[in-house]
Amino acid sequence: MPLWRPQSVQEEPEIVLINWSVRRTERGECHLVGMRVDTLTGRVSSAIASFDAHTRTAETSTGRMYRLQGEPGWNTDSADVWQSWCKMYRVASSRDVTADILATASKGSSAFVASARGINIRD
Repeated sequence: MPLWRPQSVQEEPEIVLINWSVRRTERGECHLVGMRVDTLTGRVSSAIASFDAHTRTAETSTGRMYRLQGEPGWNTDSADVWQSWCKMYRVASSRDVTADILATASKGSSAFVASARGINIRD
């Protein structure tokens, strides 16, 4: 699947995703993977800088905001884009941490900050 360069944050400051998940790479970076509502195409975000599970919003390292609609999910287009993105950026392994993040949020902490050492919960 071919990948193309996204518009700049100034041109497109916010994106809405459905069928979304959070993937953590072996480098400790977390990325949103999902389907854009407006184009129904797969999308992989830059590394997540902050995430609020209650409002289902995330800001990436580039400053782009993502709003997440509906429940987490997975689809073929998103899976293909994630696989291509991992090859392009030489990601050897990753895991789905969506359930971990949402479980933490249900215990009272609503946000996390991604770092090279993993997910840090903020109260």
